[in-house]
Amino acid sequence: MSTVFSGGSNATVEEPKDYPNKFFKTEKQATLTALIFICLIATAAYSSVLFNWFVGDDFVHLAWLKDAVKNPELILRNFHSSWLDGTTTKFYRPLISVFMVTDYLISGTNGISFHLTNLFFLLASAILLFFIVKDIQRATTNRTSFWFPVMASGLFALYPLHPEAVSWITGRVDAIVTAFFLASLWCYMRWRTQRGNIALPIIFMVLGLLSKEMALTIPATLLLYELCIAYDWKKIPGIGAIINMVKPTIPFWLLLVAYFGVRYWALGTFVGGYDDDLLFISNMKQFLGGWLHGLKMLFVPANKTLMGDHNGWVIGWEIVMASMFALGLFNCFRNRGLIRCAAFFVIWTAFCLAPVYKIFAIADDMQGSRLAYLATVPIAAGLALAFADGGTGQRWLVYLKRVLFVGAWLLAAVLLYSNNAPWAQAGQQANAIRKGLIELYTQFPGDPQVMLVGLPDEIHGAYVCRNAVAGMTMEPQFIRNVSNCLMVNRFEPILPFGFLKESISKHRDVIKVARWNQETLKFDPVTIPKTEDLNENGTRQWSGKDLEQVAYGAGETKIIDAADGGITLHTENVRARPTMLVKPAGLPSFNADFLQITVSGLQIHGPVKHPGADLVYTNDLLPETDFHNRVHSELKQEDKPQTILFPLRALPDFALGGTIHAFRILFPEASSITVKSIELIPARQLMPSINFEKSDYLGTKGFLHLGKDKPECKITYDVSGIKNAHSIIFEITKTNLLFSSQNTEEPSTVVNSDAQLKGDGPVGSVTLERKNFKGLGLYEGRAWAIDKNGTRIGIAGDHIVIAVDS
Repeated sequence: MSTVFSGGSNATVEEPKDYPNKFFKTEKQATLTALIFICLIATAAYSSVLFNWFVGDDFVHLAWLKDAVKNPELILRNFHSSWLDGTTTKFYRPLISVFMVTDYLISGTNGISFHLTNLFFLLASAILLFFIVKDIQRATTNRTSFWFPVMASGLFALYPLHPEAVSWITGRVDAIVTAFFLASLWCYMRWRTQRGNIALPIIFMVLGLLSKEMALTIPATLLLYELCIAYDWKKIPGIGAIINMVKPTIPFWLLLVAYFGVRYWALGTFVGGYDDDLLFISNMKQFLGGWLHGLKMLFVPANKTLMGDHNGWVIGWEIVMASMFALGLFNCFRNRGLIRCAAFFVIWTAFCLAPVYKIFAIADDMQGSRLAYLATVPIAAGLALAFADGGTGQRWLVYLKRVLFVGAWLLAAVLLYSNNAPWAQAGQQANAIRKGLIELYTQFPGDPQVMLVGLPDEIHGAYVCRNAVAGMTMEPQFIRNVSNCLMVNRFEPILPFGFLKESISKHRDVIKVARWNQETLKFDPVTIPKTEDLNENGTRQWSGKDLEQVAYGAGETKIIDAADGGITLHTENVRARPTMLVKPAGLPSFNADFLQITVSGLQIHGPVKHPGADLVYTNDLLPETDFHNRVHSELKQEDKPQTILFPLRALPDFALGGTIHAFRILFPEASSITVKSIELIPARQLMPSINFEKSDYLGTKGFLHLGKDKPECKITYDVSGIKNAHSIIFEITKTNLLFSSQNTEEPSTVVNSDAQLKGDGPVGSVTLERKNFKGLGLYEGRAWAIDKNGTRIGIAGDHIVIAVDS
């Protein structure tokens, strides 16, 4: 009970302190009830994904699990080598495989136990966070509130950012390491207050390090606890006090050193990861932009493909979170002990993001959100400071807290349920695809060459078929083991589809191509044009009167005949993009390599949000306009004649999409522009062709292997069809990095300049040697045509994949 003076009269208000003693006799009863309620509402929020399904990388694990349960040595191998025997990426996460095997032994290829395990680790983390916040509160202030740890625990359990780490089976690496991280921290806090021993926090740190690299920051977090929480800050700490802070954490730092030793022994490197490089950043502007957008999504975790910025639930979330932040600051001002809590949570958040600083990015559809899962622990705790005891019981403040408490949990549950919906859809779609594959393979025996197109890579950010088909087509989740089934789409950056295009046409009678039909949930056959048809239909040009037969204005765009030929696009709305619709009648998508548009007279009349030109295609496979099917090209902001080139060759969804329906070309806002001609240009006129032994679709599928048993490989090239081409340069990426775009006119930022090769003459060869590659892994290589002065001309050729195995 507290008495406040307000408006000239005394107002006495009840504000709960340690626990709601009106309803519970003891604090233990209140705590148990609160935690059970949190677990129940979190389970309800995840109920839509608690069924039998696997998606994406889950199938990679299923393929491995089948062998692991028969040969336990595969499980042990994860403790002394790269996770799942990975060569292109190097991760040390052996404990994740142990949990996977346990689930597999329980339910086999039924995914329900896998999903329940993920949920268990989420709930365990929420419970641990309750006790951590409760103990931190008691260590920093005499005025405690039961609702502070309850809000921290509940907000974390319902935080809308979590589906990628909880709903997706493979995302469990973040849920598991977070639980062990929190267990280590809480046991350390108990040990430091004479309520436990040092063995438990060390054991849980070991388990965390065996789960994911995020546990690297446990020692730093423990030292931060000593600095912000354990030290009372009655005076500035001297050398002796600092030494006393460091001493208890020394065993954990020594454990970290030992971990790096084990990591180097197992992986052959301290860094590992995707590119085994701690500092290299290929595009600093993109890196910083990704960080800024990721931070925004971290605090406003709404799937933008489902809920826009102006959605009422999203706006409500922003208002409630901002109010909680402001109220937390108010409480810190009123109760100075809480400042130490706030400092601890803020710095801890930075520690949580440090291990993923190179790859931290959260897309509008929440892809990549699992990387920030651990960071939501201190964020939830920090926001919960709004419900700490600020030392005032004013009536309006008590009522505000009650509204914010209910509002925060309600909005979190709504956004979480919404963000989970794509994962439920992805699971249902994956199950339908598996059924469709069984029906497809019952039509023919054995293991023929099969190419699948039109399979969804993801649904609103929830992975479906990414890295999945190889595992989908293996026993016991499939009718027989299949090794020649390949999914192709534009989201697969490694497969050299452009390089294989002529080979696919050449072997059209051997390769079975099937297109996934989203409406019938079945696979439809696809007919590939003959090789001779490629040369006949690969070149088309429309200009003058012919241009008027295929080009139309779209939306608000008006077409005006230009005085000197061509058509001028114009729109009165300065916010609209002048749009031209091109409909080449009856042309197969497979035959179109590049679309080139010659323009002039570009005039800008206002602010431009999209400075380049974009092409959106539709065909039999993709009949509806979808900006995911967009090809971008740069456009110079000048009125001089210029050409815009759109590369279509390496896009499987376009090439295997049947007949072209239309090209929708969008120019910058507030502009007018004259289109002089439209032309389809075959690849041989713009880029080098390359080849190597057994490189076609029935051979290595564009993968070139180098190692101790094959120290070199010859690559032949031909640039004789390119005007002014004298020879080539052949460029190679850094280890495990990919070209950001195919058949581009711009140089790449991920190229290893030391490994560049130069040809001699318009037709010839270059030799790749194993000694020129620094480490094991995957590389991409491609050729550029150069003139006699060594200047690049045309565009980058189709890439191939170089696998350095030994």
